Amino acid sequence: MPMNSSIFNFKRIPSAFILALLFIVCCEYGVAKKFGGLFSSHEVDQLVQQLKTTRYDVGYVLIGDSVGLQLSSQYYPDSRFAVLATNQAIEMTGQYFLIQRFLERNPPPKAVIFTGLPFIDRDLNQAVTENFVLRVFTEWREIYEVFLAKYDLTMMAKTITYKVLFSYKHKLQMQKKILGYTNADMYSGLDQESAAFTYNKYSLLKVYRKMKQRGTNSSVFHLGKLLALLQEKGIDFYYIPAPAQQKNNYAQGEYKKMFSDFFPELERKYSNFLWGKEYKKYPANLFRDFVHFNEEGLVLANKVMKEQVYSIMRRYALQKTHGASPAVPPLSSAPHKDKAR
Repeated sequence: MPMNSSIFNFKRIPSAFILALLFIVCCEYGVAKKFGGLFSSHEVDQLVQQLKTTRYDVGYVLIGDSVGLQLSSQYYPDSRFAVLATNQAIEMTGQYFLIQRFLERNPPPKAVIFTGLPFIDRDLNQAVTENFVLRVFTEWREIYEVFLAKYDLTMMAKTITYKVLFSYKHKLQMQKKILGYTNADMYSGLDQESAAFTYNKYSLLKVYRKMKQRGTNSSVFHLGKLLALLQEKGIDFYYIPAPAQQKNNYAQGEYKKMFSDFFPELERKYSNFLWGKEYKKYPANLFRDFVHFNEEGLVLANKVMKEQVYSIMRRYALQKTHGASPAVPPLSSAPHKDKAR
């Protein structure tokens, strides 16, 4: 018979656990109630919050990477457009989630226009993937979609933790507020010495993924999901290739791979997928770094963007006038040719 003075009373453990859990829940609820919507580490946080609070009724949604944002910014403010371009760190997975969220709260547009450099090689394994995708996109369906793309329990566990614990999701913001400093960069989520992190190496389902051999990365996978979603709702999707620097051999090689290995098959499968088969090559003096335009380069690139967007809008104007899609190439006068100039 145990003594009343026994140090341990196992009957009290469940009650203590429940009380501790309730305390955590109350703390998390209180912090979320007080600071929800106020913390922002980067432009993707801001855009996600903007989609929660802003209603749109537009004909065209512009998405893309940071180069696409440079080119799309000329359409803000313009009541015909919703500019949702951010950066390449969210990859096609994040673009898909943004459009899902947009369509939940707003009338369907005529078209979604993606502008940016090649993106098909991205596979949610960048050093900043956690801070720009896993931490930001925490709807249950988004967590499931990332799992379907990667079959990685580590990524799923991290995202669920971000979902249920507000203090963990915004730990750097709270650390800054309480202590006055952070042990990592809030924008990237990384400390200065962090190396690129590859979730593949730590996946508990690595063997299963190899056996499954789906043959596509997350960008191809979620581009297909985005095209299917838009086709179901009668919305067209356009890809406008951003001008690349002449010395950027990587981007040119990726353009060639996209145009020959991926896009033709997607075009056959999804009738709403239209893409520019040409891209411009500019000299280095028109760029402020390897990919972004300087002021002079942006003038030329904006003109290219404007011509392409006008061509798309003209297509719908003619369709409205004549009651059918016109036989006008929407993006390029050379519809079956990979041409760089």
